[in-house]
Amino acid sequence: MDGIEVYSGKLTDKENKFAKKVCRKLDLSGTGGSDAHSRVDVGKCVTTFEMDIRDEGDLIKQLKEGKFKGGYFRK
Repeated sequence: MDGIEVYSGKLTDKENKFAKKVCRKLDLSGTGGSDAHSRVDVGKCVTTFEMDIRDEGDLIKQLKEGKFKGGYFRK
């Protein structure tokens, strides 16, 4: 496992904080995902990467190296 989703657009702030706590305890990086099942949830959370992602190989490399972080794009 290379990371855990710690920002989810479908979860409450309390649930996201718990996920971040677990992530830190496991010494992993955290991702963000909108988990969009409806239009209002699209774009709430994101994962940003340290370098540009040009292909699947770049994505896998960045994930394995922990060079990413999750966050809120909008609440």
